[in-house]
Amino acid sequence: MQIADNEFIGKKIKIVDMVNGDGQSVSFDDLIGKPAVIYFWASWCKPCHKTLVVLDKIGPEHNKDMSIVIVSLDDEIQQAKKVLSTLNITADSWFAIQGSIHLNQQDFGNTKRMLPYALLIDEEAMIKATDIRFRDQQQTQALLNKLKRI
Repeated sequence: MQIADNEFIGKKIKIVDMVNGDGQSVSFDDLIGKPAVIYFWASWCKPCHKTLVVLDKIGPEHNKDMSIVIVSLDDEIQQAKKVLSTLNITADSWFAIQGSIHLNQQDFGNTKRMLPYALLIDEEAMIKATDIRFRDQQQTQALLNKLKRI
């Protein structure tokens, strides 16, 4: 995890076109008012699937203090929805329009252009930490607790 030495730290997260599972437009600005962990993933990213399950399971425990948002960078939204359905993910899911372009352009501070990728924004949608790596449930729980204090 990086909380310094990344040109994106302290900058507002880039606003891009996204929709939720119902096809309604959503924005990172919708998260203003509470810190949020944003988890970027794609259907073809097998390591992402394990983390989706963990975040879906323990995410509700943290909703009082922070939002946890999962954002698919799939160009085909139906592919992402299929994975979410197969994994029984019930968390609110957002889908970036032209997600692979945003990944390649490093729009979210992902300088390595790799998935999975997560970052923390503050209550004003300013990037506070990048390159957050979730592993198993215990480590993810501890890391989410740590992120609340940043």
